[in-house]
Order: sequence, then C-alpha cells, then structure tokens
Amino acid sequence: MDQVTATLVVGLSTIVASGVVSSVVTYKLNRNKEQMLFLRGKAEDLFLAADEYEKTLGGMLVTYYPLLDGRIDYNDMLDLQIKQGAKPRERGGAETMEMLVEVYFPTTRAALVDLWTAREKLNELTHRIRQTYQADGHVTHPEFKAEMLEVSATVTEALRALKGAIVTAARKTAGVRQG
Repeated sequence: MDQVTATLVVGLSTIVASGVVSSVVTYKLNRNKEQMLFLRGKAEDLFLAADEYEKTLGGMLVTYYPLLDGRIDYNDMLDLQIKQGAKPRERGGAETMEMLVEVYFPTTRAALVDLWTAREKLNELTHRIRQTYQADGHVTHPEFKAEMLEVSATVTEALRALKGAIVTAARKTAGVRQG
C-alpha cells in the first residue's frame, strides 16, 4: 500500500470513527436528558400528590375543632367529612405518593414513613374521640382539643418535611445545585 492510500485510509477511518463516537455521545446525552425530564415530571407528580394529600387531610382535621368545642355534634362532623371526602382526587393522594417514593425517589422514604407515623397517631386520637362520643354522647373534653392541636402540628410538620425531601430529590434529579 502506498503512502497516499494509507493516508486516505487513515483519514477516512478517522472520519468514520469520529462520526460513530459523535453519534454514541449524542445518543447518550439525549437519553440522559429524556431520563432527567421524565424523572422531573415524576417528582412534580409526587409533590402534587403530597400537596393534595395535605389539603385532604387538613380538610378532615378542621372538622374536629367545632366538634371538640361543642358547636356541632359527632354526626354533623361526619357529614362534613363525607362532603370533604366526596371531592374528586386529581393527583392520587396517598397511593400515588407511596408508589412514586418506592419506584423513583427512595431518598424520600424516611420522610414518608414519618408522615405515616404521624397519621397513625392522628388515627388513634380520632378513634378515642369516637369511643368517647359513643360512651358519653359528647367530646367536649379539653384534653382532646389540646391533643388534637399537638397531633395536627406533628402531621403538618411531617408533611412539610416530606415536601422538602421531594424538592431536594427533584433538584438532584434535575441537576440543580443544592446550596
């Protein structure tokens, strides 16, 4: 093979190789961008599901205060909760949060577990309130209102922490510097 042919072969090989490398790099960059955009969308879905859950739970919690003050009876409170619960969920609430955390954002799992723990304390309190109403016919005991305020604050803080963890995970996913 003469020098001109060798130079042409090397030149063409270089052009072909650089084209292949360029194609591979472009493919990987586009794939990473698509994955980032996909995960950003999932993070937004998770945040909106948490926000919807917060509003739903808050609406239920609010119905207890007039009950505990004696302004409404237990059945009126249940009617308010049924009315609140009849509103359609757009973001999936708790089920969507659980799924998105487990599948895409495991770094937020601890915050979600803290929320479920706080919710369990709320459920225990509302169960005691129901039992007291069934036994006494009223629940205007001052300790219930104080405990409801405390449990509500715990639930609110757990929701705030979860939403913060979601934002942090979303920013990492989107490549936004934390700082």
